[in-house]
Amino acid sequence: MEQAAAKLPVIVAEYGGSGGPNRRANRFGGPGRASSPSSDDWLLQVMQALQDHNWSWIAWDFHPSAGPTLISGWDYTPTPDFGVFVKQALAGTLPRYTPQIASETPSPAAASSPPVTALSSSAAPSAGNDVSGTWKAEFDTQIGKQKYVYEFKVQGDKLTGRAIGDIAGTKSETEIGQAKLNGTEIYFVETVKFQEQEIPVAYRGRIMGDQIKFTRTVADSITEEVVAKKVKDAGSK
Repeated sequence: MEQAAAKLPVIVAEYGGSGGPNRRANRFGGPGRASSPSSDDWLLQVMQALQDHNWSWIAWDFHPSAGPTLISGWDYTPTPDFGVFVKQALAGTLPRYTPQIASETPSPAAASSPPVTALSSSAAPSAGNDVSGTWKAEFDTQIGKQKYVYEFKVQGDKLTGRAIGDIAGTKSETEIGQAKLNGTEIYFVETVKFQEQEIPVAYRGRIMGDQIKFTRTVADSITEEVVAKKVKDAGSK
């Protein structure tokens, strides 16, 4: 690359991600590396490399909802985990980033402690928090009101189901993926097709009797709070 850049113009197109103290897990760029505030910052490493090599670049995306988002809204406020750094880079004021040097030898406590998984399918919910069945939700979004029906089925330690959406009369039906259930915690991903693109929509929720309170994350950038209510069987009282 260095030899090529010495003779030819080099431009790094459409990079983006989530960085700095406000970075969010599972954002675009550096999968898994944004999950911990103490881990190396993939986005800022990329931006520092661009600066060090004096390469031209295009940051993506100048839109409040098509991530990775550079702006929080159409008032052009920079996002705190991406836009602010691009604005500094354009102004020549971006602080230099120095990657952390991790220790290769784990501490005794870390070596002896078993790994911890945030969500596991090994724990079943109590009878009062049974997720099996049909749930309904209505919520407002940037593209209008959405109506959803969620159908869940638990067999042993496996969670399966469907997400059936209705957006202004346009209906969709998707088998949920990456589904996990741990006690009262539930997680799954719905893949939505929009303008010939597949957009991941992640749901992370807590089962509270006949309600599930979800945080719904669209394309790793837009979050929405959703409350789904369980549909009672016709024969139940």
